[in-house]
Amino acid sequence: MNYPNCTTSYQCKHDEVCGAPGQCVLPSPDGGDCKVQTDCSEFSSCLNNKCIAYFSVEAAGTCQGMFECDMSQGLMCIQQTCQSKNVLTNVGCNSSSDCTRVAPYSRCQCNGNSGANKGRCSPTIDPTQVSKMTFINYHNCILNNKCPAVSNPLPDNSCAGKCGNPIDAIQYDPCNVGSVLSCNIYMIITSTIILAIGLYIL
Repeated sequence: MNYPNCTTSYQCKHDEVCGAPGQCVLPSPDGGDCKVQTDCSEFSSCLNNKCIAYFSVEAAGTCQGMFECDMSQGLMCIQQTCQSKNVLTNVGCNSSSDCTRVAPYSRCQCNGNSGANKGRCSPTIDPTQVSKMTFINYHNCILNNKCPAVSNPLPDNSCAGKCGNPIDAIQYDPCNVGSVLSCNIYMIITSTIILAIGLYIL
């Protein structure tokens, strides 16, 4: 496929997106019209048919993704509304499905209770773990260095990789803060996989 034809924005220039009908075009600016996410720039969302900058929606505002709410206020997208992440962590649960009904990127973390709800919901992706300025600096670095969009930037060798990757820092693992239930599940799964591989090799 020859430029400007495309099927993904990875085939376009650093400041372009793959728009309809399969052509590399400049994205709609923040405040501009959009129909789908790819109509907007890499660091914007399409919300209510308008492109909006990441982390620009305040408390009680409508959201549909993890990067729209103002993280500097400790907000996360919970049930399509920007709310304090404490709303999620105060939810009692017995399984991760109890949590994903509240926020998609979450799971049930054991808290040692013996009551009806034996755990509390915890985010698995938490933008509030990193400052808003970290994302702004990352965005500016990408733009200033004209880094093309790539699906998996190498940490040291790619243009985007040299700007750092704040996405890694927001992947929150409750196991690191004492989740016995979650950690035991992961250990069981990991052990099962290793055993299966061993049997396959034998």
